[in-house]
Amino acid sequence: MSKPAKTSKPNNEFTLGPEDNFDDDFNDTNDNDSNWKLTKESDNDDDDNDDDGPDDSLWDEARKEAASTKTREEERIAREKLLQDQAAHAADEREKDAKAEGDRRKALLLEEQRKNDLVAQELDRKTINERNQLKEQARQERDKISAHVDMDYQRELITNFENSYQMSGSGSPSSDFGF
Repeated sequence: MSKPAKTSKPNNEFTLGPEDNFDDDFNDTNDNDSNWKLTKESDNDDDDNDDDGPDDSLWDEARKEAASTKTREEERIAREKLLQDQAAHAADEREKDAKAEGDRRKALLLEEQRKNDLVAQELDRKTINERNQLKEQARQERDKISAHVDMDYQRELITNFENSYQMSGSGSPSSDFGF
């Protein structure tokens, strides 16, 4: 087994072994000198009209496209917010209209119930009045009848009754009926 190679790095860094020098893999000997540049350096940053080549026109087009995309996005968001506000307002209006319609129907039902109650009370009152009038008429008719007895008519009725049951002429009524 071979021992890992010692490096001359300070003690506060990790020692990875023989592969600890990754800078050699990238052929980059100076860490401060980088060939990766993201923007083009210019002497005058305030001058936006510089046309230094096709890269600038592409960047300008990209910026314009980004600005128009941003503007369209803001307009879309504003339209969506407006539509949401309109939908919320319409919902509020529908809710108000529904409450008003419910209140109107409730008032109509209460009015109809009140009318029905009045009609029922009037009918009850008429019924009671008719009943009282019928009672009074019956009382008056009863009072018109006089209690008199025609005694002659009663005697004649009894005599006819007794004569109709005398069959054999015997004095005993039980023998007349076959007892």
